[in-house]
Amino acid sequence: MAPGWLIVVAVVVGFGFGIGVSVIVVRGMQLRRSIEESVNPSVPAGLARVVDAMGAEALVTDNADVIVRVSALAADRGYEVGRRLEQPELVELLARLRADGEAEPADFRDGERELIARAVYVSPRHTLIMIEDVTEARRVEALRRDFIANVSHELKTPIGAMAVLSEAIASAAEDPERVRAFAAQMSAQAERLSRLTLDVIALDRVQHGDRPPELKPLRADDIVDEAIDRLRITAGEKGIALVRGKRVKARVLGDRESLVVAVGNLIGNAVRYSPERSRVGIGVARREGESIVEIAVTDQGIGIPKEEQERIFERFYRVDSARSRSTGGTGLGLSIVKHTVQNHGGTVTLWSMPGAGSTFTIRLPEYRHNEGDLREKRGRDEDSAR
Repeated sequence: MAPGWLIVVAVVVGFGFGIGVSVIVVRGMQLRRSIEESVNPSVPAGLARVVDAMGAEALVTDNADVIVRVSALAADRGYEVGRRLEQPELVELLARLRADGEAEPADFRDGERELIARAVYVSPRHTLIMIEDVTEARRVEALRRDFIANVSHELKTPIGAMAVLSEAIASAAEDPERVRAFAAQMSAQAERLSRLTLDVIALDRVQHGDRPPELKPLRADDIVDEAIDRLRITAGEKGIALVRGKRVKARVLGDRESLVVAVGNLIGNAVRYSPERSRVGIGVARREGESIVEIAVTDQGIGIPKEEQERIFERFYRVDSARSRSTGGTGLGLSIVKHTVQNHGGTVTLWSMPGAGSTFTIRLPEYRHNEGDLREKRGRDEDSAR
């Protein structure tokens, strides 16, 4: 019997020992997990899913400012799990959050990007940092403020002049010649005000970057001819000859009025900045290998310095502000040209040298016939014949 009791005792002792070892192992694992979490606390599953689903830059840090979770976009921007925050602005943001329980958003830069960071507690051991890229928003806001300031400045001159002239007319009521002279000046200022208003409306329309609503096949020569006709009287008043190059059988797909205005703006600028009794050349060319149609306007004017050429297409930018205002320029013409051409899938370039004049070249995709066009044209011709 003794051996049997020994077996029972052995089993009981072994079972108890196994339980004890199991308890020790479990407690050891719990202690290890506790130690690991104190060093690098795990992110709650719910928070992890939220961060992973974010389409913005977002990262979770622990109380030691170590990153423990990042969104996909934040990872693309170089934020890595396990690394300590490096940006001084973010470190300071977290320090303010710990000190006050809340913190105002922090502005900082990352290369060319302007960013705003916000931080909130999401658990006693985790902080969520959300980073917003405001570069484009601030650029647009700066453009809006600049545009309003420029428009206000441009409107102030003709409006002020008309107020002065109206007083002058009232004071010279007994002198018909002076009244006529003041009235002529007032009419010129009103025309300038109207031109500025129309240019602002045109720029607003083309600057959205939308393609014109109705694109039709147009002959490049017809666009140039109409633009020249609109400027012929203005050029004649200065004795400037508008010299037309040879005609080219080329078509583009576009909005007729928009393109005529764009080419007209180039011709108008050329006339405005050219000396009296000079020439302005307008030509059309095809670039066969590129399927490109070029419309070039060349003047014999004052030219544009190299350092000014990159800014010449900006709104209200003038190389010679005094001369532009005296000749009636609004400073919006070239900006309208640039946006109109871009909306038609083209580009506009400038070659210029002080004292040697300037050449502006519009490059547009050439429109080619296809079988559908030919069948449609043949059908219209047959209908006309009937």
